[in-house]
Amino acid sequence: MPALVFEDSLLVRYSTWLEWREAKVSEATRRANVPLVEADTVQCSHCWGQRRIFAPAPNGEGVVPHPCPACLGRGYLTTIV
Repeated sequence: MPALVFEDSLLVRYSTWLEWREAKVSEATRRANVPLVEADTVQCSHCWGQRRIFAPAPNGEGVVPHPCPACLGRGYLTTIV
């Protein structure tokens, strides 16, 4: 029986559920071997790698997220060696 699943809001058809499972396991294995932080980079010390800073809302009702001004919303900084 074919398997129809939504992946990134696209409908994808697999021949069998076993084919879908093998694709997911291989994707998880690939992601497990990728380092969290690339070489020659460090997490931003201003936003702690969260890529945003919460600041008071202009209308005074709570807080709103803004891109971090130190890392420009990337979450990391390049180290100079």
